[in-house]
Amino acid sequence: FERALKELEKQSNQIDAKIAEISEQKELAQYQYKQNMEKLMNSFQETFAKFDRIDKQIYDRGNAAVRIGERMQSIERQREKADEAKMLIERFSQLNQQQQLPVIMTDDSKIRERASLIKKLMSITQELESIPNKTELGKKRVEECSNELENRLLLLFDQAQAEGNFKKMKECARTLCAFNGGSSVVRRYISQQPIFLNSAIWSSEGSGLQPEKISELFAQVKETCQRERKTTKKVFPNHEVVMKQLLEKIFLQYIQRVLELALPEPKDVDQLRQWLCKLELVFDLTNEIVSEVSAYNIPDMDYDSIRSTLFSDYIDEYNDREIRWLASLYHGKLMNYKNLMDTSKDVDGKKPKRSYTRAEEEEHSLEMMQLSGEMAIEFIHANKEAIGRCTKIVKSENLAQAVHAILTSLIKYLGYEYLDAVLAHALRVFIPENKEDKTVKKASKYMAMIDKKMETITGMAREETSRKFSQFFGIVRQATHSVVLFLEYFQASIFPHISTEENQKMQCIMEKNALVSTLESKIHPGLEKAIQLVISNVNQILINEQKKSDFKLTDDQSNDGKEYTAACKKVLNYLDEHYNTVKSTLDGGNARNYLTQFGIALYHTLLEHVKRQQISLGLGGMMLLRDLTQYKDFVSKFQSKIASEKFAILRDVANIHIVPSENIQTLIEDSNLANMDREELLSIIDLRSDMCSNPSAPNTSKWRAKIGI
Repeated sequence: FERALKELEKQSNQIDAKIAEISEQKELAQYQYKQNMEKLMNSFQETFAKFDRIDKQIYDRGNAAVRIGERMQSIERQREKADEAKMLIERFSQLNQQQQLPVIMTDDSKIRERASLIKKLMSITQELESIPNKTELGKKRVEECSNELENRLLLLFDQAQAEGNFKKMKECARTLCAFNGGSSVVRRYISQQPIFLNSAIWSSEGSGLQPEKISELFAQVKETCQRERKTTKKVFPNHEVVMKQLLEKIFLQYIQRVLELALPEPKDVDQLRQWLCKLELVFDLTNEIVSEVSAYNIPDMDYDSIRSTLFSDYIDEYNDREIRWLASLYHGKLMNYKNLMDTSKDVDGKKPKRSYTRAEEEEHSLEMMQLSGEMAIEFIHANKEAIGRCTKIVKSENLAQAVHAILTSLIKYLGYEYLDAVLAHALRVFIPENKEDKTVKKASKYMAMIDKKMETITGMAREETSRKFSQFFGIVRQATHSVVLFLEYFQASIFPHISTEENQKMQCIMEKNALVSTLESKIHPGLEKAIQLVISNVNQILINEQKKSDFKLTDDQSNDGKEYTAACKKVLNYLDEHYNTVKSTLDGGNARNYLTQFGIALYHTLLEHVKRQQISLGLGGMMLLRDLTQYKDFVSKFQSKIASEKFAILRDVANIHIVPSENIQTLIEDSNLANMDREELLSIIDLRSDMCSNPSAPNTSKWRAKIGI
């Protein structure tokens, strides 16, 4: 073990000695490395300093070379200018001394050099203005050469254009643009366009172009724009300037001329409509051209200003002429309509051989009214046409006001002068005041003596009334249909254009509502009067036909197998005829409202009729039940909930004359009688035969207590 320790100690000493040796070597190597780096750094610094000195020397030499070069260039330019000035002076002297022109002045192969020379000579002539006497000849000959050169270039350009030689055209155009800006060649090029050479356009008197010709002329404009956009890019260095001048001439000369020919002053309503339609056509076609050429992105082209210049005078006249055309058209149609209704003249405008009676005049005027079913459609169609033009032509800030004026024209002529006038006339003619009542009263005066003739007269009166109802309801249907068309048109074609202008919107809505209210004030009284007359006829039939014994039956009497009374049958026949008239002439809400009101009025009439009858308990009540059931079934065709409920009550009224008195309370509670007015119900119960004939029957107070009154 001790030997091992000694061995380990020996090795440890050896290792320590080795480490010490290596440490010394490392320090020596570090010292040498440091020395080498210091030497290398010094060497680099010396090298960088030398490079800086060399770079500075190169920079200085370069600047000197640049200065020398600039001086040499300046000297060269001065020399060239001097040579050029000498040459120009020599050329000018030759021209000023009437010497023969140099070859360059006549050689077309050197035309670009000639243009450059003449341009410089022109500048010399301007500088020699202070020496007028000695240089006049030179100036004159230079100007002559300039004009000759310009004309020669224009001639060469025209020849190349005729040959379709775009390369040669381009050379001439560039030479002229460099020589004098090229304005002459641009003018020449534009003036040679086929649309400006159309002698038929520029020499025509204002007789009015037709739409087909207008479309053809604008098609030529579109074709020209598309073609010249490509050509000018190939030929002119300043092609955008050329296109700008071409477009301005097209709009402000060509299209302006088309407008003048297409829109002469109208002389009558037909020409006025043509004027409006052609204005719309030209406006649309012009906008198509603007849309096309806007894509060319030509600088400084103000298309809005061009359009305003073109159409300003026509737009100023447009609104008044649109309203004037509508007024003339509407007035003409109304006059034709009124002429048809004029029974005092025949077709030739002469008085007829015999005069019409008032009845014949009414008959004829009613027939004429039926001829105008399409009037509203024609009026609205014309108004829609005007609105369509208005939305295109009128500026957005004035659109709502213009639309309002057009709508006002429709309301005036369609609403008031046509529909309102027709309905007012219908009220006077179709339903004259108390005419039918007088006929019936006159017949009633002699009823006791001539019952048969009375039936004939009253039948004729009802037939006449039915015919007039049919005619009146037909007018109401036409008017209602016209109003529906007007309201639909207002919502679809008028409202979108006025919705953003609150003032105009409110005025239009107020005028529309006022018209509808006015027409309703004509329709509703007429329908109410019709109901009164029908109810009067029903009441008269019941008075004349209902026998006292129809409902006064005893147990030993037979009803002869009748399902309902003869009076009921006649009433139903009359009502059925009237119902068919209503269904064939009224429609929609008018038919529903009329039948509902008619059903309610019929209910009260039949109820009062029942109260006037003497009804026996049992068989009499059964016969009454059959009649009232027939009426109820008839009214069910009205499809009116209110009328059906009323006649369900009326039918149950018959049961009051059927059930025993002790079951009346149960009948009231379990039937539709529970919905009947209590006072009216009590009055019907009091009419039971057992109430009138039986002194021991319950008194009124007792019945009031039973039914809760």
